[in-house]
Amino acid sequence: MTLIQASTSSEKTNMFDNITDITPTSSSDDELQRYLAADVEDVKDGLMWWHEQRAKFPRLSRMARDYLSIPGEVLIVLAFILGADTLFHSYNCRC
Repeated sequence: MTLIQASTSSEKTNMFDNITDITPTSSSDDELQRYLAADVEDVKDGLMWWHEQRAKFPRLSRMARDYLSIPGEVLIVLAFILGADTLFHSYNCRC
């Protein structure tokens, strides 16, 4: 399957015309609904919980594991940098 087709007429073709529809499937909707309908659990380690639930919620667990596996140091450094910008702005302000 090619994404771009040669045009024999004077009209241009869009490379996205032949891509299949990527709307959410009913199975992903069902997965979200099942997760939201589940009872609330007391979880100590969210990353491990999502790993254990990967068969039950394959798409959600993949997204959650991607998000939860971001190192905390990155978030701390980002907060420090943003905080430093605010501090320097306040210090240099001659209001």
